[in-house]
Amino acid sequence: MQPTASKKVILILAVMALGICGAMAANAGDLYYLGGVNATPQIQKPGFKPTLGYQLSPSFALEGGYANSKSTGMNIAGLGLVPMSDQFSLFGKVGYATDAIRTNWSLGGLPSVGSPEKSNVGMGFGGIYQLDPKIGLRAEFEQLDSEVRQITFGLQARF
Repeated sequence: MQPTASKKVILILAVMALGICGAMAANAGDLYYLGGVNATPQIQKPGFKPTLGYQLSPSFALEGGYANSKSTGMNIAGLGLVPMSDQFSLFGKVGYATDAIRTNWSLGGLPSVGSPEKSNVGMGFGGIYQLDPKIGLRAEFEQLDSEVRQITFGLQARF
């Protein structure tokens, strides 16, 4: 029996979390949490997007998270960071996302709830403005597949 895409992402996120925890012991301060609010224009309902990441170098980070609005999904991504100043960095990201879109519809008067699951390679870009060394404001745009685009604004906190 083949695991579903969401089970694969959960496994990848678990392995990534273990790797991050091991790296934390060696380099405290490189782990970060992003708590964000996202908007997906196609769904027209704001959601939340908690993300856990680890900055491996000044120019590269790995992160994984969960997004929930009218669709729910998990993702993992690599970020290429370009520091523009001490306080501001731009980034590009490429990752893998799984997405279950909840839809309500009826057939012949009988209501039904559908939840098709899609998995895709996605990409995006954004910026981080550091308020201080531990707290930053982050904005990003992601193209998760040919139909789903997402804008996220959030607070990024380093441990």
